Amino acid sequence: MGSFEYWLITGDEHAKRLVQAYMTTIEKHAMDWRNEGELSYYDLTSGDPAPEHYHPLHVFQFRQLAKYSGEEYFAQVAHEYLQDRPDLDYARCNDLRCS
Repeated sequence: MGSFEYWLITGDEHAKRLVQAYMTTIEKHAMDWRNEGELSYYDLTSGDPAPEHYHPLHVFQFRQLAKYSGEEYFAQVAHEYLQDRPDLDYARCNDLRCS
């Protein structure tokens, strides 16, 4: 997340507002990407499921958002996505305690 890193390094208030706006938008639409019991959606316009390797990435990204923002909501979303496809290999998120 380049804007986030830029904000951390510079303390720039405009970058901070952008990051906050990004997170607010993602929070508003987080569950729209969820395809309960299946792979998450690739995007919000086509209705196509994401490839299998994208679903664990979505879990990872929501875990990262939870870590960076301190917002428990993003961790809850990651958990919901993880429950949708527990059969997939989540080895790539071991450092974030994906199970």
